[in-house]
Amino acid sequence: MADHKTIKVESGGNTVHINKNNLGFSPVDTHRNFQISVHDLGGGTYTVSYYPVNCSHLIEYQANAAENAAVVMSQTIDFLYEGLVITFNNLGQGADPKVHATFWPRGL
Repeated sequence: MADHKTIKVESGGNTVHINKNNLGFSPVDTHRNFQISVHDLGGGTYTVSYYPVNCSHLIEYQANAAENAAVVMSQTIDFLYEGLVITFNNLGQGADPKVHATFWPRGL
Protein backbone atom coordinates (compact mmCIF):
# COMPACT_ATOMS: atom_id res chain seq x y z
CA MET A 1 0.00 0.00 0.00
CA ALA A 2 1.32 3.46 -0.89
CA ASP A 3 1.45 6.41 1.46
CA HIS A 4 0.71 9.87 0.10
CA LYS A 5 1.42 13.26 1.70
CA THR A 6 0.98 16.82 0.51
CA ILE A 7 3.39 19.24 2.16
CA LYS A 8 3.20 22.99 1.68
CA VAL A 9 6.30 25.15 1.80
CA GLU A 10 6.42 27.38 4.86
CA SER A 11 5.71 31.04 4.20
CA GLY A 12 8.73 32.72 2.65
CA GLY A 13 10.67 29.47 2.43
CA ASN A 14 12.17 27.75 -0.56
CA THR A 15 12.80 24.28 0.93
CA VAL A 16 10.67 21.34 2.08
CA HIS A 17 12.12 18.53 4.20
CA ILE A 18 10.43 15.14 4.01
CA ASN A 19 11.40 12.65 6.69
CA LYS A 20 10.07 10.54 9.54
CA ASN A 21 8.90 13.67 11.40
CA ASN A 22 6.30 14.60 8.78
CA LEU A 23 5.74 11.20 7.14
CA GLY A 24 5.11 9.10 10.23
CA PHE A 25 7.55 6.46 8.96
CA SER A 26 11.20 6.37 7.94
CA PRO A 27 11.73 5.58 4.25
CA VAL A 28 14.75 3.44 5.13
CA ASP A 29 12.51 1.09 7.14
CA THR A 30 9.66 0.59 4.71
CA HIS A 31 8.57 2.67 1.70
CA ARG A 32 11.76 3.25 -0.29
CA ASN A 33 10.35 4.10 -3.71
CA PHE A 34 9.06 7.62 -4.18
CA GLN A 35 7.38 9.94 -6.63
CA ILE A 36 7.59 13.69 -6.08
CA SER A 37 5.56 16.25 -7.98
CA VAL A 38 5.17 19.93 -7.23
CA HIS A 39 2.65 22.51 -8.35
CA ASP A 40 2.12 26.26 -8.07
CA LEU A 41 5.72 27.23 -8.79
CA GLY A 42 4.82 30.19 -10.97
CA GLY A 43 7.22 29.06 -13.69
CA GLY A 44 10.01 28.00 -11.34
CA THR A 45 11.69 24.62 -11.01
CA TYR A 46 12.46 22.22 -8.18
CA THR A 47 15.34 19.97 -7.16
CA VAL A 48 15.04 16.68 -5.24
CA SER A 49 17.94 15.65 -3.00
CA TYR A 50 18.29 12.95 -0.35
CA TYR A 51 20.12 12.14 2.87
CA PRO A 52 21.70 8.67 2.81
CA VAL A 53 21.24 6.51 5.90
CA ASN A 54 23.21 7.79 8.92
CA CYS A 55 24.77 10.64 6.92
CA SER A 56 24.46 14.38 7.24
CA HIS A 57 25.50 15.27 3.68
CA LEU A 58 22.87 15.93 1.06
CA ILE A 59 23.08 14.26 -2.38
CA GLU A 60 21.34 15.81 -5.36
CA TYR A 61 19.09 13.29 -7.14
CA GLN A 62 17.29 15.38 -9.80
CA ALA A 63 17.86 19.07 -10.49
CA ASN A 64 15.67 21.65 -12.21
CA ALA A 65 12.51 19.58 -12.63
CA ALA A 66 9.68 21.55 -14.20
CA GLU A 67 6.24 21.84 -12.65
CA ASN A 68 4.86 19.46 -15.29
CA ALA A 69 7.40 16.72 -14.43
CA ALA A 70 7.44 14.12 -11.67
CA VAL A 71 10.65 12.84 -10.10
CA VAL A 72 10.47 9.08 -9.51
CA MET A 73 12.91 6.77 -7.76
CA SER A 74 12.01 3.13 -8.29
CA GLN A 75 15.04 1.02 -9.08
CA THR A 76 16.15 -2.58 -8.86
CA ILE A 77 19.00 -1.46 -6.60
CA ASP A 78 17.89 -1.16 -3.00
CA PHE A 79 18.35 2.57 -2.47
CA LEU A 80 18.57 3.54 1.22
CA TYR A 81 17.85 7.08 2.38
CA GLU A 82 16.42 8.70 5.51
CA GLY A 83 14.95 11.87 4.09
CA LEU A 84 14.34 14.01 1.04
CA VAL A 85 14.82 17.72 0.53
CA ILE A 86 12.90 19.60 -2.15
CA THR A 87 14.26 23.05 -3.05
CA PHE A 88 12.58 25.59 -5.31
CA ASN A 89 14.33 27.82 -7.83
CA ASN A 90 13.18 30.96 -9.64
CA LEU A 91 9.66 30.95 -8.22
CA GLY A 92 7.27 33.30 -9.97
CA GLN A 93 5.39 36.10 -8.25
CA GLY A 94 2.59 34.71 -6.09
CA ALA A 95 3.96 31.15 -6.20
CA ASP A 96 2.70 28.91 -3.37
CA PRO A 97 4.54 25.57 -3.84
CA LYS A 98 2.95 22.33 -2.68
CA VAL A 99 4.87 19.07 -2.77
CA HIS A 100 2.98 15.84 -3.44
CA ALA A 101 5.00 12.88 -2.20
CA THR A 102 4.01 9.27 -2.71
CA PHE A 103 6.01 6.43 -1.18
CA TRP A 104 5.60 2.69 -1.70
CA PRO A 105 7.53 -0.46 -0.77
CA ARG A 106 9.61 -2.58 -3.10
CA GLY A 107 7.77 -5.11 -5.21
CA LEU A 108 4.56 -3.16 -5.94
